[in-house]
Amino acid sequence: MSQEKCSYLRLVPYAPKQGAFVKRVVFRGQRFVTGRWYEVTDPGFVNDLSKLKQVDTDPRSRSMFDVCENNTAMKKLVADEKKAREKAAASAEEPEVVSRVSGR
Repeated sequence: MSQEKCSYLRLVPYAPKQGAFVKRVVFRGQRFVTGRWYEVTDPGFVNDLSKLKQVDTDPRSRSMFDVCENNTAMKKLVADEKKAREKAAASAEEPEVVSRVSGR
């Protein structure tokens, strides 16, 4: 029996100076907010989300979502960001949050 392939995605963290303006978005009835990872098993839904841009009318605009194909890549990205946060300022750790989304 084959295991269902899933992807992990998140809304790019809000950073207007870097071109990330979106804090929350609703797509096909699913609400996405910054600071949270989502596990998505529907490849078509992931493909559609990965095509969304921060500024819809600008083809050179930054992507709205970070997409990782496996859990290891997501954990590495989280670890790299954690190191960067710790280096910038000593602040409280944010818990890793993963939510399951059906995409239907």
